[in-house]
Amino acid sequence: MKHPEAKQFEVFITNSDSSGYSNIGWKTKRRGEIAYDKNGKVMPGLFPVFADKTEVQRESPRSYAILVENERKAVYNVQSNVCS
Repeated sequence: MKHPEAKQFEVFITNSDSSGYSNIGWKTKRRGEIAYDKNGKVMPGLFPVFADKTEVQRESPRSYAILVENERKAVYNVQSNVCS
C-alpha cells in the first residue's frame, strides 16, 4: 500500500531530516509531513520523501523495483498512525 501522503504518480523514497533532504538527488523530490518507522510508529523530527515514479524508474530501474516492492508490503492505518 502506498504511503498515505504519496500522490498517484509518486513513490516513497525514504524518511529524512532537513539536512539529509538536501543530499537526496532526485529532481522531483517532495517533502511530506508524517514519517513512520518499519513498525508503524511516528518518527518525530523526520518526514517522508517522495519522488516521481517516472524519474526513479528511468534513472534507476533497480532502485525503483525495490521501492515498489517495499511499498507493496507496507500497510498504513492513518487513524491510529500505524503501518505494518
